[in-house]
Amino acid sequence: MELGLITFAPITSDLMTPGSSPVSIEPKAELPQTIHRYRPEIDGMRALAVLAVLINHLNSEWLKGGYLGVDIFFVISGYVVTASLVAREDGSLGRFLRQFYERRCRRLLPALIAMVLGVALVTGLVVSPLEDIRVASLRTGITALFGLSNLYLMKQGTNYFAADTQFNPYLHTWSLGVEEQFYLIWPLIILFSGIGLKPATPRALRRLTWLSLVMLTGSLCFYVVLNVSGQTDRAFFLTAARFWQLAAGCLAYLRFRHNQNQPPIKTKLRVPSSGLLFAGLVAVLIAPLPMGLIGSIAATLLTSLLLLLLKPELGLGRLLRHPLSLAIGLRSYSLYLWHWPVIVLARWTVGVSMATLLPILGLTALLTLFSYRLETLFRSPRKAKTPLKRPTDLVEVTLQPHRLGPSPILIYPFFTLATAGLLAGLQGPFKSLLFIGRRDLPLNGTSNMKEITGTPINTVNCFQEPTAGPRSDRQREQCRVMRHPGKPTLFFIGDSHTNSIIPLGEDILNSANLNVAFMARGGCPFPHFSPWVSNRHSTDRYKLCPQSSANELNYLQTQVKSGDSIVIVNNLRSYLLGVQQEQAKKAFIKEINQFTDDMAQRGVNVILFAPIPSFDSRKEVRIPMTVCQKEWFQPQSSLSPQCQKVLINRSAEENRLAPLRLLLNQLDQSIPNLTVFDPFDSLCPPSQTRCSTHDGDRMLFSDSNHLTNEGAKHVSEAFQRFLNRKPS
Repeated sequence: MELGLITFAPITSDLMTPGSSPVSIEPKAELPQTIHRYRPEIDGMRALAVLAVLINHLNSEWLKGGYLGVDIFFVISGYVVTASLVAREDGSLGRFLRQFYERRCRRLLPALIAMVLGVALVTGLVVSPLEDIRVASLRTGITALFGLSNLYLMKQGTNYFAADTQFNPYLHTWSLGVEEQFYLIWPLIILFSGIGLKPATPRALRRLTWLSLVMLTGSLCFYVVLNVSGQTDRAFFLTAARFWQLAAGCLAYLRFRHNQNQPPIKTKLRVPSSGLLFAGLVAVLIAPLPMGLIGSIAATLLTSLLLLLLKPELGLGRLLRHPLSLAIGLRSYSLYLWHWPVIVLARWTVGVSMATLLPILGLTALLTLFSYRLETLFRSPRKAKTPLKRPTDLVEVTLQPHRLGPSPILIYPFFTLATAGLLAGLQGPFKSLLFIGRRDLPLNGTSNMKEITGTPINTVNCFQEPTAGPRSDRQREQCRVMRHPGKPTLFFIGDSHTNSIIPLGEDILNSANLNVAFMARGGCPFPHFSPWVSNRHSTDRYKLCPQSSANELNYLQTQVKSGDSIVIVNNLRSYLLGVQQEQAKKAFIKEINQFTDDMAQRGVNVILFAPIPSFDSRKEVRIPMTVCQKEWFQPQSSLSPQCQKVLINRSAEENRLAPLRLLLNQLDQSIPNLTVFDPFDSLCPPSQTRCSTHDGDRMLFSDSNHLTNEGAKHVSEAFQRFLNRKPS
């Protein structure tokens, strides 16, 4: 005989953005006196939000403000989660929290795990194992499993709207991270208000209202300050900066609950009709306000008011509860999970165009239906619908037997860890196992991933974003290869341009009888100096550069020996040419003189890389290089126009670089242990009147000023000749 609980649940939602799940009321013995009615118009609002996001992700020009659909989801989530928690009377703290997180695990994890796992496997099939964005993507997937992808993406300095992020199939999970972190906090706020263990009293509801108002105000102020101060990435990704939108949903529910036996709020506040508010919301999605900050505030306010005013039996409410709207809204979580990976994987293969639009939408629909089946399969056991006294009070009666197996809190984390382990393996020992591309092509010729074959020197180990924490000595040793004992070492150090020439180190190891080491931090010159032109050094993104430079200097001072050389590779153009360039040059000269004096006392030579050609940033390649590589699953028609060559006038480029060349020549002449290597002619021979991003059909530049592996190889021969004529 099976014991069980009878659960009476209005068919509404308490799940994370952007999905839906029942708000369950579990009485101890009898039907509660008040049943919260189902609001189908909320699912209609979800349909609007997810379709807006989908259209924007297909082509941002089609619906410029479609990304604000996520803001709508945040407000709705705050509403329905609060409704679910306020309705509970669990009697004990442990039961309240356990059942809340069990519901979250059952509702969210099966579909999320299936998406992360399936996308990882397909990524392994069609994305080159040497493509650096593949590693970043898989790491985003791992953090998404634990509700942390928003923090990971923020740490990586990800610009959500940048073109180069359009190839990360897990980018959209940032919003799930925000919501999951909200779920860690909100049940505690509910409990602190005196709700959840016993029926919600008016006093407890007032306490929750005031707490929500305080948190909304603080979070909104934080959001505004971050935006105004230029920290838009933190404003976008941080849960603390998004909490005000979730709190707005909570307040909308509390006010809606209060108004059930009060005069309509629109009568008291004289607010516009719901139809006008909805039209305003649609207008914000179609033509967003000039500032993203204002657009988010407008979308949040309009959504909150609509949650207060909408009635399912009138006008707009009837439209939103149309069967098609409800079908999309109920499946919005699964649709949100799958639409972005399908679009991204299309970019890796057949391309996103009008010709592929229908297949993309069809596959998205099929995967959404599959995922929704997982949602309903794992979310709840068998159900039966039972009418109450009035037809409008129709609710679901769920016969919920006591589970004999392990708790979902144990089962789903196990599968989460297993999936994370698989994704970690696809970054390491299994990274080449699934790839179905051409094996006869030199994959490292166009890939953004830089590495020295057979060594741990690669982009993952030896390159850091400017926002990354300090590098450990163990990490530095990983990026140092002593293949020739007793021979000198070349220590390559600098910004992202140092990372781009890592393939050059392989030729040096194989033919120059020297050892090599690489240390690169994006956007941070070595040695550090300030100011930079346009005062970029003072922005929050680069605040760790001075300390990082000091740490690398301390390491070099303990490791170099007489006869070694330090090769400094910086994008000097970006630091020294522009506004305040005279001050920047003076600071650079001062730091170089101090550094070379220190190294001279140790018998160490310093080599400065002169600037390479730079192309119009408006025409730069902002896509993974392997997307330009022809594959059987990547037809010619799908190749991006960015894969085409870009040309610039050679004489004009030399004139632009003349001030830097003059400065470097002066340093070369005045500092005995410093020499300058100029790679310009290797990439743009004097016989050419125009410099090109390509040599034939081979790409030399991955963007306006970074070399591909092929480009680094072009510089290699000239650099080795340079080394042979200089003492090392």
